Amino acid sequence: MITSDPEDGIFFRHQKKEEDYALRPDWKKEVKAQCSSDGGKTEDSISKLAGWKMLEASIKQGKYVDFEKTANTK
Repeated sequence: MITSDPEDGIFFRHQKKEEDYALRPDWKKEVKAQCSSDGGKTEDSISKLAGWKMLEASIKQGKYVDFEKTANTK
């Protein structure tokens, strides 16, 4: 995840993974597939290396910007 300038016109809204799974039940199985983002040095499931666990860890560490919250304070 990388931050983006709020004025660049790029915006993504996240929703609960359970809502995604209700729309695409096949994704539940697919996120368990093994992958590597560094040429094989680190291997794990998609959900761990590039999914919700990574996002939730970033939120806990405060490494994100809540653009909805900052837009409401301007």
